[in-house]
Parts: sequence; structure tokens; C-alpha cells
Amino acid sequence: MATGIQRLVRRALLARLKANAGLTALVPTASINPDGEPTWPHIRLRAPVTRRLRAAGVNGGEGSFDVHAFARSRYDAGARVETAEDHAGRIGAAIEAALADNRIALEGGGMVRIEVTDMRLLEDDTPDAYHWFAQVNWRALAS
Repeated sequence: MATGIQRLVRRALLARLKANAGLTALVPTASINPDGEPTWPHIRLRAPVTRRLRAAGVNGGEGSFDVHAFARSRYDAGARVETAEDHAGRIGAAIEAALADNRIALEGGGMVRIEVTDMRLLEDDTPDAYHWFAQVNWRALAS
């Protein structure tokens, strides 16, 4: 497996999410995989799994990341204008669009093919909050 491919894939996924105008209209760039205590809404990329991919003339890896979006209800002048469930669902749809079954160039060469699967929308432990998450499956060939 190419050394550090998991890090390269994570960086490529985060760059794609942070560069997507439709997504950053809903979640500020600073709240996409933030360090420290996040502000709401926010997105986290977690739980990477990587497997070696090696065959004649092929060197790379395949695996998955979990992408999580957390949202609360939205209010304007004290009136609820969007439920937490709808807010998290819209953010999830924007993540799906940003990552939609794509190929992304990796730093230093190589490509990663991604596919978003297993989307879920659940009530969060935090009151008046929802949690959307999905699995991002990937396969990368190193140059």
C-alpha cells in the first residue's frame, strides 16, 4: 500500500467538502471537521478503515470513512423556521452532492474513487438536534 494513503484520502475528502459552495452555505468551512469544540451545525469525518490494495502493477488502498453532520432546529426572531430533522437532512443532501460518486486527485499524484452509501438520519442525544451520517467508500491507486 502506498504509505500514508489514508491521510491523503482524508485530506482530499475534506478539501472537496470545504470547497463546495452548496455545503458551505449551510455549514461554515470552519465547522467542517473542526478542531476542539464545534459550533452548530458541524460536520465530522471519522472512523477510517483502510485495506491494502496490491496486485500486478497496482499499488494503493481501499476503505471507508464515516461522515457525520449534526444540526439543530433553526430559529428566526424566536420562531422555528426549520426543524432539526429537516436541517440535518438538507446538510446530508449537500454532502451527498459534494461527494457524489466522484474521482478526486490526491496530493502528489494518484486518484481516489469515492461512493457515498448507507445514509441515515437519527435523532441526536442533544435536545432539538439531529444527526445525519453516511459511509464514504473509497479506492485509491498511488502513482
